[in-house]
Amino acid sequence: MKKDRKTKFLEVLEKTPIIQYACDQIDISRNTYYRWMEEDLDFRMQVAQRMQIGIDRVNDFAENNVLKGIKNCDPGMTKYWLGSRHSAYRRPFTLHLQKNEQQAKLDKELEEARQEIAALEIEEWQLGWLEIGIPDGKTKRPLTKEEIDKKRKELIKRRKYLEGKYGISN
Repeated sequence: MKKDRKTKFLEVLEKTPIIQYACDQIDISRNTYYRWMEEDLDFRMQVAQRMQIGIDRVNDFAENNVLKGIKNCDPGMTKYWLGSRHSAYRRPFTLHLQKNEQQAKLDKELEEARQEIAALEIEEWQLGWLEIGIPDGKTKRPLTKEEIDKKRKELIKRRKYLEGKYGISN
């Protein structure tokens, strides 16, 4: 009995690829459908196959109706066909996304990285002053060439890390 209901479900799904419709046609609940999907791997694979067959069938039917409309000189169908099938008649596609929390966090992180790189550039510029013997603000004494070189290498390393991580190039 159960096998017959599954087979019937698959037959209905192949003709009309809508789960709720197929459930209603063979008088089962969606919960039963989901249980069958969970318990029976073969059924799950057949649902995917039959669903695709049904979708292809509906697409063929819809395209046939569009072509009938074109043959009957329906300007709406003609416009639809050209707009979806001919590149010269397509509208340009633009995608508008709302920023979600994750994107906002990434944007903030990127801006912080840019600011840090700008600060590193200022420090590099200040190293030039230290090279000519102006005292360091922290130590109150001129830095040695080795200290300046070490500091410059650290700055360059940090800058390269940030530029690589965030794809920033100056």
